[in-house]
Amino acid sequence: MTEETERADRRARIAIAAIIAVGVVLRFLVLPAKGFPSDVDTFQAWASRLAQVGPSGFYEPGYFSDYPPGYLYVLWLIGLAFDGQTRFIVKAASIPADIAIALLCVWIVWRAAGRDRAVLAAALWMLAPGPIFAGPYWGQVDAVGTLPFLLALIFAGRGSWATAGAIAGLAAMVKPQFGIALIVVAAGALFVWIRDADWRPPLRTAVAALLTILALGLPFRAGPGELVDLVRSASETYPFTSLYAFNIWSIVGDFWKPDDQYVVLGAILLLAGLAGSCALLWWRRDVGAFLACGALAAFAFYFLPTRAHERYLFPAFALLLPLAVVRARLLVPYISLAIAFAASLYFAFTRYPPN
Repeated sequence: MTEETERADRRARIAIAAIIAVGVVLRFLVLPAKGFPSDVDTFQAWASRLAQVGPSGFYEPGYFSDYPPGYLYVLWLIGLAFDGQTRFIVKAASIPADIAIALLCVWIVWRAAGRDRAVLAAALWMLAPGPIFAGPYWGQVDAVGTLPFLLALIFAGRGSWATAGAIAGLAAMVKPQFGIALIVVAAGALFVWIRDADWRPPLRTAVAALLTILALGLPFRAGPGELVDLVRSASETYPFTSLYAFNIWSIVGDFWKPDDQYVVLGAILLLAGLAGSCALLWWRRDVGAFLACGALAAFAFYFLPTRAHERYLFPAFALLLPLAVVRARLLVPYISLAIAFAASLYFAFTRYPPN
């Protein structure tokens, strides 16, 4: 490496650090906003309850909680550390995850396309309006689930099946919708078994994911049966066509209409979409292929079933970002879609009462 190259690398690292710092400042500037009251208040209540009764007493009959244990560990620590003064911290919880996502995307892009593109990758995540609005302004934590989703696909693309399975299991325990990471990783491992007669990847993936899920659930007294009931109950909380997701059901039945006549068809379409999303892994199982399949799976989860929320598309932008930066022809469509997604979040936010 020449001295000139070293200087260029150093300038790129400084630029990346500066961009991340600006992104963090922007996030802190919006933290004082009230956010989405019901989400922020719920997270505060869960943090306080966990500090009072601990994980073993959290899931009691009659107490509302539609989250699996993954993110509850974060809220437990917040509740213990900040003793009721949790609003600011709860709203800031997505910021470390945003930084980690940006750094992972920078690492992927730097290796694939060089320093200049890596700087662009940092900017496209840390300065994008969608993550800022959905996280510290709204008060939601989709970045926290997106981080293990992204990590799981990276490890799967590098052939580290046990690690990928464990992290995908963690993603599923943050929020059920991030469990599609486990579907994509499992599909890749299964294709290795079928094509190469190597049974170890699917076994390692399954065992690691199962052990992670059971270990996270144990302190909460949430075994497989309880977790299945939790996911089923959460899916039945809002039995409507579309919860401000701009998908086919928002066109067919409008937003927030009973989905009785559509829910089965939506589930069938989702299963078909998830299967189709993983098809590329039959031929390729590198990091790029896993990211593309993960993004397609996120699109399927947003566009095909009923009961989809407006933020279900969030992880697709982290997964697509390295691909869009490395392949210039994808950059304009990516930016256009990211802007449209941010606009859809604002649309949804302003239509929920009392916003």
